[in-house]
Amino acid sequence: MPYCDPFPAVHGSLLVLEDDDELGPLLKDVLTMAGYDVFLASTHSEAMSHLTDTPMAAAVLEWSTQKGGAGTLADHLFAQRIPYVVASGSVAHCMLPVCHQWARFLPKPFAITDLITAVEASRDFGVPVEGWPAAR
Repeated sequence: MPYCDPFPAVHGSLLVLEDDDELGPLLKDVLTMAGYDVFLASTHSEAMSHLTDTPMAAAVLEWSTQKGGAGTLADHLFAQRIPYVVASGSVAHCMLPVCHQWARFLPKPFAITDLITAVEASRDFGVPVEGWPAAR
């Protein structure tokens, strides 16, 4: 009998940058059940390698990881027009660089349903045009 994935990735690939050893796998499981093919990374370099290997529908970023921040990763996502959600317990939304404050922000702890809603909303909204926030 061939293997059948019980949760097909109907929504595409999703990158999750999370360095918490307990939260990362939980987010991966939940987002997989929500219909995503989830690539979990705990470091900036792991995340970048996933981006070069696989087209992503969206991303979820912990802004401050133990091995560096997500700023350059967010810059890359923005340049590639890949929407992202910032889900962080270490920074407040107002502490993000202005050029990334358009992104949906979830302070930790957050409800899983809020994360799924934020990911879907970020995909619906997309990435703002170049020059944001000056274009506001």
